[in-house]
Amino acid sequence: MLAPLTALPLKGHSMPTRAVIQEWVRQHEDVNGLSPNALNTVRMVTMYTPEKEVIIVGAYIRIGIGSNFLDSGTHGGVGVSVDVETGRLGPLSSDGRGRFYDFTPAAYEKTDDAVLPDWDKALDIARRTQECFAPFNRFIGMDIGFSESGPILIEVNDIFDCGRFESVTGPILKNEAVLECCKKYAMLTHNRLN
Repeated sequence: MLAPLTALPLKGHSMPTRAVIQEWVRQHEDVNGLSPNALNTVRMVTMYTPEKEVIIVGAYIRIGIGSNFLDSGTHGGVGVSVDVETGRLGPLSSDGRGRFYDFTPAAYEKTDDAVLPDWDKALDIARRTQECFAPFNRFIGMDIGFSESGPILIEVNDIFDCGRFESVTGPILKNEAVLECCKKYAMLTHNRLN
């Protein structure tokens, strides 16, 4: 068992490179019940349409395993799909390579017993974030954490791991609205040589 993390005063510390320091996020108890050692974040992917609407393409939660304090699949975490309408977790989890993984949450019998708190607020954050980025990027992935006081935007990715996303949520282009939007933006191409 790891000792609990504690805040250290920044006075007297220096960084040899540039860094961003953000406030410590105290995770909501319902999300903490998945894995208490990591800040378990939802990767939500959104798309901005030519009609100036936001499509929630899909979402999955990344969960740290055991004593690991990282939730990323590349660092040993698992991904579990999230129902975009309800915030309920799916029954299956996969590792960083898209293989199904037998995972039992810390405080639930199975993953689909868990529903993310304040899900409507998380969706609102995703929509508003995509609207802010619309002039620069019509398709983004963002990480949303769930603090004691509600959902919080952790980071935005203009290039996100689409393969990892699809291995957990399914093919992006199965969503008819996304497919139609990609056609309107002429994003679907074929580079066949004649």
